Order: sequence, then structure tokens, then C-alpha cells
Amino acid sequence: GQEVRGGLALVAASAIKASSALVLPFALVGSGRRGRTAAAIALALVVAAAVTLIAFGANLSALGGALLTQQNLVAGHSLPSEVSKLLGLGKLALGVRVAFLVLLAAVLAAMLRRCWRGAPWLDCYGWTALALLAATAWLWPWYGLWALLPASVSSSRRLRIATLVACAYLVAIRVAIHHPLSAA
Repeated sequence: GQEVRGGLALVAASAIKASSALVLPFALVGSGRRGRTAAAIALALVVAAAVTLIAFGANLSALGGALLTQQNLVAGHSLPSEVSKLLGLGKLALGVRVAFLVLLAAVLAAMLRRCWRGAPWLDCYGWTALALLAATAWLWPWYGLWALLPASVSSSRRLRIATLVACAYLVAIRVAIHHPLSAA
């Protein structure tokens, strides 16, 4: 019921952490007042872009370089990395990474379509957040919050269970990586 405030808040969250931007299309498509929500999101995006330009000024290209560097980082226990190793292709094969990104795009498109047809937008966003967790090559346990937050208010029991399984995996890999016996 607070489309304008919600849209502004979501863009502000996206300006702070880029992964938050994934929620924007779902909030827009799932809004009862798409026009007002779209206007609020557009206005907030313009403001966020202006703030970015002011903050980075001439160093805006450095921001792009930092983003590219981050995209090339690989966590040893991300799903694409694990699949790549299982296939004997090394830490992360390009083909495996591309396959996971294509699957993420397919889930995003399917969930936006479901949302457009009336499915609860938080559920659709939650499933897409899980797909993002599965597709990312750089994985930290706190990334589970991407899916945990929408799942916690979701009406979908399957989404809540899938999210808890994903979060259990994230905790398990964190414990396994930093456990004293894992260094031996």
C-alpha cells in the first residue's frame, strides 16, 4: 500500500548493495499501482545515478573496473565451482559459469512472468534469489539473506524449505572452510 515509499526504499537499498536491485522488477510487476511504483523507482534511480556521479566523479571508470575485478573472483564452494570440479574442468570452467547464468536468466524470466500473472511477488523474488545464490561464483554465507528475507514472509512452504536447505549449505561450507581440521 506504500508503493512510492517502497520504491524509493528499494532503490536506496540497491544503491547501497547492488544485489538488492534484483527485487526492483518484482516489486514493480507485483505492485497494485504499477504506474506510481514505476515513477517512484525511476525518480529514485535518477537520484541514485546523480549521487553516484557526484561521489565518484572522474573516477567512475574505476568503479567499473572494481566491479569487473569482483566478477572474476571465484569461491571454491560455489555451486558453479563445485559442478566444474565434479566435471573435471578445474575450479570454474567458463562453460559451467555461462550455463548457470543462463539458468538464472531463465528463472528470472519465468518468475517475472508468474508475478505478472498474479503470483505473490515476494515468492517470485524469493525463488529468483535462490537461483542467484546457485549461480553466483563468489559465495559467502551471509548471501543467504538474499533468499531468507523473502522466504520468511512467503506463503510458499516449498520456498521456505528450499531456502533453509540453501542456508544450511552456506553455513556448512563456512564451518568446513574455517574449521581447524580443514587446514590439515
